Amino acid sequence: MRSCLKYLYKLKYRMRGIMKIGIVTLIYATKFDNYGGTLQNYALSQVLSDMGHEVSTIALYYSKEPFCLYGKIRRKLYCKYGIDVRISKKGIQCAKVEKYQKKRNDNFLQFRSEKIHTDTRWIEKNNFRNLDSEYDLFIVGSDQVWNPYWAVNKTTFDGFFLRFAKKDKRVSYAASFGVSMIPENQISDYTKALLEFKRISVREDAGASIIKNLCNREAQVVLDPTLLLDKCQWECIQKKMLNIQTDSPYILTYFLGEMPENAKDYIEKAFSIKGEMKIYNLAKQNEKDLYALGPSEFIYMISHAKLILTDSFHACVFSFIFEKPFIVFDRQDNTADMMSRIENLLKTFSIERKYASSGMENDLFEADYQIGHTILNEKRKESIKYLENISDSSGK
Repeated sequence: MRSCLKYLYKLKYRMRGIMKIGIVTLIYATKFDNYGGTLQNYALSQVLSDMGHEVSTIALYYSKEPFCLYGKIRRKLYCKYGIDVRISKKGIQCAKVEKYQKKRNDNFLQFRSEKIHTDTRWIEKNNFRNLDSEYDLFIVGSDQVWNPYWAVNKTTFDGFFLRFAKKDKRVSYAASFGVSMIPENQISDYTKALLEFKRISVREDAGASIIKNLCNREAQVVLDPTLLLDKCQWECIQKKMLNIQTDSPYILTYFLGEMPENAKDYIEKAFSIKGEMKIYNLAKQNEKDLYALGPSEFIYMISHAKLILTDSFHACVFSFIFEKPFIVFDRQDNTADMMSRIENLLKTFSIERKYASSGMENDLFEADYQIGHTILNEKRKESIKYLENISDSSGK
């Protein structure tokens, strides 16, 4: 029955016309593999594919290394022997990659190869213009694709503003600037590039304000792609780890900054309520089996935890989707822009009580998100509608 409904869903969009869509987002280097970045890429690809479109993520490389003999040899040495080889002015340098780090990289690469169709391109001196003829539409987003401090040169800037494509093929979905204002010396370039888009949507209210101030243009605020898929859709790709005991109750901690001192107080409080449980620290390299987990295992760890303590936006997102008790702590490195995303998330879905500072110590295991999920369902419809309308050639 479900497969029949999925077929009819796709048939509806085929009647409106299949499009070949290229997604441009941040593709992280292996040592910086990122759960949120990878899963938002998967989610957007999945939604567009379910609409009947042919979807690829375009990996823009700003070096010819992956395509030359040196790059191929380097990849083989890394994949087979776990040796990272680099050539610099100092000569040839070889480093043995830690086994757990290589396992983590392999898990991410496996997830991408199985779940995300990728079109790899070498970008140099704008030789990527032939991309335009190969795709019907390009979508840039989500993630901080428009962060002014990451556009290190004109080529990268043009890539993330889709300037290799005709103007009527340029669309953004949940794009983020990662800052509250654009540096003075980049305002002119940003204004011109944004005016050339067919449609613009952003992830945060701050992004909509930037666009309004720069070019007097309204940008729709849409959901992070991970929120476009429901609990059942995420359960379909989660994966249990054979070497980690998850049948017994456990508390999951996932801190991108240092673990706050008061987090230990909440763990003790949880023990006093539910009894002692295992504690799994997901982001710490000294917890080697946990650190090596891929995106599918990350989802599983959250969906089966009794309690999640975190400073991560996407850990909050998946805790909310799976209706798990969670507590949010301020990031210890004082990353204000990163924390503003979490503030916006909790406010949007009326779950500000999940802040550690909200005084919920005696109700740690509360997970009544009925109001929040009602809001989510409405906002999900609005965001899906935006994606449905991208094939409409009329207006901006």
